[in-house]
Amino acid sequence: MENYDGVCTSLQSDGQAALTKSEFQQLVEFLGIKFDAIDRRFESIDRRLRRVEVFGEDTCRLVELLAEELGAFHAQVDRHFDAVDREFGAVRAEMAEGSRVLTGRIDRLERAS
Repeated sequence: MENYDGVCTSLQSDGQAALTKSEFQQLVEFLGIKFDAIDRRFESIDRRLRRVEVFGEDTCRLVELLAEELGAFHAQVDRHFDAVDREFGAVRAEMAEGSRVLTGRIDRLERAS
């Protein structure tokens, strides 16, 4: 490829003349502008992805805290139901004893009459 007065004399495969230095410089500037725009778009995407990553990390921490709180609540509910079961068992035992005593009294009264 030889240059005469800023004109590239080589031919493309279709026989057309290649770009002049000025056209080439314009193309480089044009592509530079386009690549700068693409870089800005990627930087914007990177910022958004960082926000999504932070949001995801925060969400994971909140889910872990929620799981811990639910576990503690579940344990508290279990203890409460255990206490209710014990109290209900004591009430049933008292009722059974009272019923047995009353049945015994009724039996004695019926035999006495």
